[in-house]
Amino acid sequence: MGWHTFRHTYASHLAMKGVPLNTIGALLGHEDSRTTKIYAHLSKSHLKEMTDRLSFGKEKKAARRRMKKALVNTNIQLPDE
Repeated sequence: MGWHTFRHTYASHLAMKGVPLNTIGALLGHEDSRTTKIYAHLSKSHLKEMTDRLSFGKEKKAARRRMKKALVNTNIQLPDE
């Protein structure tokens, strides 16, 4: 495992703790915010947790369906419940 992997992990953990992307970029020394977006990955469990925060009772399943539909053109998939 190289230093590059640690940079990705560091950026991802900061993003999942709610640190703004411009702050993460500054910490990593990025001049362009597009570069930071490459580094700051969100885990599947984090996406599920964020979706669950907005879901109540019967709305929970509908919210997950909407989230899955919104993510259809990305390489991100929500984990199974």
